[in-house]
Amino acid sequence: SGSARSVSLSSSAITCGISTVIHADELPAGAKVIDVREPAEVEIGGIPGALNIPLGQLRAHINELDKQSSYVVACQVGLRGYVAERILKQKGFKVANLSGGYLTWKSFNMQVQAPAVSAPGASKSVKEAAMTAAMKQAGPDDGLAVTPKKIVDVRTLACPGPVVRIKQEMDGLANGETLQVIAATSFASDLNSWVASSGNELISQEMKDHHLVALIRKQAAEGSRVTQQNTSDQAAIILFSNDLDKALAALIIACGMAAGGQKVGIFFTFWGLSVLRKRPAPSVKKSLLSAMFGWMLPKGAQKLALSKMHMAGMGTEMMKYVMNQQNVPKLEELMVQAKGLGVKFIACEMAMNVMGLTREELVEIDDVAGVASFVEMAKGGTTLFI
Repeated sequence: SGSARSVSLSSSAITCGISTVIHADELPAGAKVIDVREPAEVEIGGIPGALNIPLGQLRAHINELDKQSSYVVACQVGLRGYVAERILKQKGFKVANLSGGYLTWKSFNMQVQAPAVSAPGASKSVKEAAMTAAMKQAGPDDGLAVTPKKIVDVRTLACPGPVVRIKQEMDGLANGETLQVIAATSFASDLNSWVASSGNELISQEMKDHHLVALIRKQAAEGSRVTQQNTSDQAAIILFSNDLDKALAALIIACGMAAGGQKVGIFFTFWGLSVLRKRPAPSVKKSLLSAMFGWMLPKGAQKLALSKMHMAGMGTEMMKYVMNQQNVPKLEELMVQAKGLGVKFIACEMAMNVMGLTREELVEIDDVAGVASFVEMAKGGTTLFI
């Protein structure tokens, strides 16, 4: 169970006694669990019998807890649980944080779980949300006149995850079949844009308490309510930078465009070629100057640094940690996702020659080409320089 026991906090906080963790497979039956996630998250599932007190309301409800009892705090992946643990310990409570949060616990308990109950005296909105979660789950009869072929819940996915997942599910449907989407309320604008650009039909969408429920029909019939695309279906991105944040932006945009039905290509040139380097690198015979370039350039997507606040590596690691907490895919995962969506990876031949890189040193790409190929790729479409 080593992988499932991933610790969401730094080891120093644990070894110094600042934090006490309990692993998902060690959680005793009848443990007093406080779920500090938001009600919308609890609707998706929670540890049975857990008391739901959102982190932002924890201090207001501390007096309702028993200092003679021992508690386990849980969130989605562990970060908010750590904060809640620190708050409660400072008030004299005996408390441990659930390592890896609800997602790790769920891997040991794969069946659908009942949501947590609201805290005594919690605000009306929290109570109503918890009652709603306990009484109903969004389903095919969730106020929709058409029964969907499939249902997909994208509330826990970070951008571009929702549109990518929806595209993947739609690809598996036949013409005329429908997909029900359950998403965060903030996703409404992106959903409408994706439907318009992909040529599918948005049959209905409705706000349900803390989430959005929409029904989409694949490839709507002629005459239906579909917004036609006003832009070209082709896009070209020049990735010139090897900064982690800029490379992430390029891949997120590329995945979003591809999921919307556009033909997308990324032209990696100069420093951007670092993103494509294999790790570990194969042994290739080079001149001294070319070898020096190899020593100085980042060795692949895993070794890129932030353009700002790198702070000798600490800032970059902090960014990666927060991305993990927010379920944002790693750069290398985005690259795999982009390839799966049909995004073309083109390496600049001239820049490779200047920087002493060979094709053998790069991950799988579609082509090594020059500026003429890029011009053809960009002709008549959208061009971005990053």
